[in-house]
Amino acid sequence: MRSFICHHQWNSKRAEKWNALVTNITQHDSWCEFFIESRSNIHVFVGKGKIGRLVSIPDWRASCWLNDPSDLSFNKGKLGRIMKNTVDGTTVAYALQNMAELLP
Repeated sequence: MRSFICHHQWNSKRAEKWNALVTNITQHDSWCEFFIESRSNIHVFVGKGKIGRLVSIPDWRASCWLNDPSDLSFNKGKLGRIMKNTVDGTTVAYALQNMAELLP
């Protein structure tokens, strides 16, 4: 298990922080699976391909290619758009950054 704090700056006057926990981490040769417990429960798969990492969030019917799991700013924006939810996209981006050394 890994716990971390997520942060999002909505505008110059409003920011928000919340806790998240990554559980049930399962590593395979070319992919990894884990759950995020936060404001939502999010099941995530990450696999490595020739053009980057494929992040799949099946319960949200969302997936996309990401280059670097540590690129928090880019990943927050992209995941927030594909999930159509800024808070949950931000949560997944922070989880990826927190788990970067474990991901394929």
